[in-house]
Amino acid sequence: MRFVAVKMPAQQDIQALHRLRQGCIADRTALCNRLRGLLGEYGLVMPKGVKVLRRCLPAFLEDAENGLSDFFRRLLAQDYRRLQELDAHIDEYTRELVTTTSETRPVSVHGRVAPLGKD
Repeated sequence: MRFVAVKMPAQQDIQALHRLRQGCIADRTALCNRLRGLLGEYGLVMPKGVKVLRRCLPAFLEDAENGLSDFFRRLLAQDYRRLQELDAHIDEYTRELVTTTSETRPVSVHGRVAPLGKD
């Protein structure tokens, strides 16, 4: 039987922060792929990448001559706001990780500070 070491609350907090950040990144990737596919059906094709989509979406929303219906334009605007929200969450989690990991050093079960580089 394999025994698992008990995690300290600070370790669990950092693990939760990593998981939440990774979940937001996965959600953002899925949203970008979905939007890229839907835009492709309207004949608006662009290269892969979140940066490209962030740059192109406002132009697509403002261009009245690109063939997008008003209904789809509203949906696209909603998902563009969702993309911005996900970016904000990812940035917040990243800042929190940087702050938390720079302030926290692992503590051993015995209460002593563990050496850096050892798990």
